[in-house]
Amino acid sequence: MAKLTEFGIESLPKTLSGLIRIALKDEDRMFKSPMYYIDMSEWHLPAGYGPKNNRVCRVCLAGAVMAGTLGLDHTQYETPGSLLPDDESDRLGSLDSVRTGDMFEALVEGRFIGIEDAIVIGTEIKNAIGKPPIYRSQRIKPEKRKEWRKWMFRCAKELEARGL
Repeated sequence: MAKLTEFGIESLPKTLSGLIRIALKDEDRMFKSPMYYIDMSEWHLPAGYGPKNNRVCRVCLAGAVMAGTLGLDHTQYETPGSLLPDDESDRLGSLDSVRTGDMFEALVEGRFIGIEDAIVIGTEIKNAIGKPPIYRSQRIKPEKRKEWRKWMFRCAKELEARGL
């Protein structure tokens, strides 16, 4: 499990493909846990917080990493920006762009590559795998989850083939 230090994260992957794979592993753990609910509109919202008066901690893809790999307690309210320095929080923020199919934004926001390369690679990946099956969806229904995860793994594979 990664440890937070005064300088940030010690063990999150430096590539977007690696980060996606860690996020999917953590999302699966949170999906199976009775203490969490996957809700792409919330970073890491503990039970009892927010207008929904939720009974469980609601997490998005990056929130799942915060809860899983980073070990954030399910009772804490956090966003990547409140938990981590800018570089690391931007990397976690890029996961939201990936899940909506915006590869250009994910690559640039996470500072994985420069703008010109991101345009080319983002377009190549979009042409290779298309849009995610639940584009812009905030809540991933269980019947669509398998298809979405398959798309995310294909995205990671395409990035990995490019050294990203």
